[in-house]
Amino acid sequence: MRPILEALIGNKLILEALQSDDPFMAARLGKVEADFINMRLQGQPWNDQIRFQISNNAGVFSNDDQGLEDFYRVFTTSLDRADLMAVWLNDY
Repeated sequence: MRPILEALIGNKLILEALQSDDPFMAARLGKVEADFINMRLQGQPWNDQIRFQISNNAGVFSNDDQGLEDFYRVFTTSLDRADLMAVWLNDY
């Protein structure tokens, strides 16, 4: 696991990446997405509350079982490949 840096340091790294000619991927992990991933990692079924939040707050469509499984797979794979990741309200 990579460390979570202070905002100023992270912002500086993003600025440097934007100013370079090298490709990079920046991602954001918000509280809803973190809760969604954590439920899956804990083996809990996605309940109505997280289905609403992931759709309404995070913009994930569709929020049926297959849509959520697809999002989980793509999102977690993408996070693992990100060069820089912003973390919002991480309780974990």
